This record gives sequence, structure tokens and C-alpha cells, in this order.
Amino acid sequence: MRKVIILVTAMVLLSGCGYLDFSNDTEAKKSVQQVATNLQIPWSINKHGEEFFISERVGTIAQVSSNGEVTNQQVKLSSPLAKVSEAGLLGFVLKPNFEETKEAFAYYTYDVEGLPYNRVVTLKLEGNKWTETAILLDGILTGNVHHGGRLEIGPDQLFMSQSVTLQIQTWHKTQLRKTGKSCG
Repeated sequence: MRKVIILVTAMVLLSGCGYLDFSNDTEAKKSVQQVATNLQIPWSINKHGEEFFISERVGTIAQVSSNGEVTNQQVKLSSPLAKVSEAGLLGFVLKPNFEETKEAFAYYTYDVEGLPYNRVVTLKLEGNKWTETAILLDGILTGNVHHGGRLEIGPDQLFMSQSVTLQIQTWHKTQLRKTGKSCG
């Protein structure tokens, strides 16, 4: 009887999950606009005024002007990006005072003796090039396949960094490694 109740409850809950079809929604189509093309594995998108700054996993920041022109800005980091799959320059968020400081936070994957780790840093834009100026969090454990984490500036203007890795190992052993931190 207990199994039947669980099954019926699961069916009721899942019946609310469905597919939303927006193909005939003209309002939704009007609100979607292509602003850039030929990006190299885009990751985090930041809007500043009429421009966009988009981190690209290959290690560049794409600056997209209001007319759609893309400028790939180089990023000078203190360690080279890891060469493993799904790694690179991932999280990226402009500081709230970006207009005055030209600074941002970034999250990237690098190698130590062949093993990938993550790092949260401050970047500064000078001309058309970003340079790492400070390491905020270092040695953040990473997964076997997916790397990186999220960066966010909250409504209270606090900077937040998040990383959670779930690693399932062979021999039926599961371990959860939480290595995230919040920085104020």
C-alpha cells in the first residue's frame, strides 16, 4: 500500500512538469534579439550600459558593442588555463563600481602537477586587455568532468562564489565535496 501511495504522489507531482511551447508567442519572439556571433564557448554574460562583456572558456573576454561588433580581449592570468575538458575561464562578473575601477571577478581552472584546481581572482581592464591583479580564493577542488563555479553580485552588493562537486567513484562509493565560499 505504501508503494502505491508513493507512486501516485510521484505521478501527481510529475504531471505538473511539462513542455511549454512558445513557438506561436509573438511577444516572446519580439523580446529575443541576437547581439553577437562567432563567440568562442561563451560562459558568463554581463551587461554594462549598452555593451556586453562575455567570458569565453578559451581564456578571452568578448566585448560586444551596441552595434554588435565583437572585440576579443586578452586575459593575462597568473597561471595558464587547465587543458582538461570543460575547464577554462568560466565565471565572470563586473564589479558594481566597474565604471570607475574597470575591475571584475573571474573564476578559472588551472593545473597543479597535472591536477585541475579552480581559482577566483580580480581582473583589471586596461585598454583592451584584462590582467589578474589579486587571487581571492585558491586551490578550490574540482570535478573529474565539470569544473568552475558561479560568481554573483547580490542585491546587497556582496560578492558570492559557489562551487559544489559531486563525485561518484567506482566501487559504489559516493562522496560529496563542498568547497564553496561566500565573500563579503
